[in-house]
Amino acid sequence: MQSSSWRSFHFLFCTHTCSSRLINEDCEYALYTVTLFRRVVDAFNTAARENSFQVREFSLDAEAVQAKIAERNDLERNIKERRTSMYRWCQTSYGEVFGAWVHVCAIRLFVESILRYGLPPSFQACVMKPQKRSEKKLRGILANTFGQGASSHWSNSDDDKGEEAFPYVSFSIEI
Repeated sequence: MQSSSWRSFHFLFCTHTCSSRLINEDCEYALYTVTLFRRVVDAFNTAARENSFQVREFSLDAEAVQAKIAERNDLERNIKERRTSMYRWCQTSYGEVFGAWVHVCAIRLFVESILRYGLPPSFQACVMKPQKRSEKKLRGILANTFGQGASSHWSNSDDDKGEEAFPYVSFSIEI
């Protein structure tokens, strides 16, 4: 059914043209609500059926409305409880996942140190949080301190896939 055919029918038949409102529409059908006076209901139903429109009367059931409202309130309360539970679970899980991620970074540090740089298994690892303005200076100091003699074992290859390469093992962790 075309919305334009309904509008033209409604404008021709009804004297009060603002009584029709579109409720829902898809590719084939449209659902309208029409408010009419009692004296023209039968004539409207007949004319609508003659123009291939389906007419159904709506009666308000107060008990059904109250049941729907109660069901909606229960669902909203259930959603709120589940959201709170999910929030707590996410907070707990985040700490566990972050700890596991730091452990994976430590394993990666150990493997990179031995395989890429050829360091002996005994070495010192540390975590640093430099200020943004001093990061470049710190990287220079680390390169001068730990980069001596590493050039024979270390090369800046295309295998790094966009990672920054330094003459020492370095992993950046965004917190």
